[in-house]
Amino acid sequence: MEYFEILELLDNEDVISQREIAKRTGFSLGSVNLIIKQCVKKGFVKIEKLDAKRLRYILTPKGLNEKARKTVDYVKRIYSVVHRISNKLDKILAENSGKNIILVGDNDEIYSIIRGILAEKSVKYRFSRADSDDIKNICKDSLILVWDIELENIGENTVNLLK
Repeated sequence: MEYFEILELLDNEDVISQREIAKRTGFSLGSVNLIIKQCVKKGFVKIEKLDAKRLRYILTPKGLNEKARKTVDYVKRIYSVVHRISNKLDKILAENSGKNIILVGDNDEIYSIIRGILAEKSVKYRFSRADSDDIKNICKDSLILVWDIELENIGENTVNLLK
C-alpha cells in the first residue's frame, strides 16, 4: 500500500487522528490503521500515547529518510513524464507544421505540464475542455492533442500525448 501521503501528514501534523488521516487521504479508516501498523513495524513511525483517547504519531529518522526517498522517486517520475511529453510534442509539431493546435482535455496537472512545454516552445494553441460542446465543431485541418484515452477518437487528427 502507498504510505507516502500518510508519512507526509504525520510529519506535518503534531497530533492527528486516524479518522482525520482517512478523511484527508481518501483511504478507509481500516486502511489507515493497517498502513500505520506497517509503518510502525518497519520502524518509520513511533506511537506516543497522549491520554486515554489520543495518540501522537512521530516519524523516526528512518521514516523521514523513507519520506525523502519517496519524494525523490516521485520527482524523477514526473520529470520523466515531462521529458517524454516534450519529446513527443517536438516530433508531432515537426510533422504537423502549419496546423492549428487544439488541446482537448481536463484542466488538470497534465494540461499544466503541456501548457508549460508549449509556452516554452512558443507554440500557439487553443484549449477545449473534454466535456465541452465545442469539441463537435473542431475543424478537420487542426491537430487535436489529448491526454485521456476516452478522447482519442474525437477526430482523424487526434494524438494522445501519453501514449
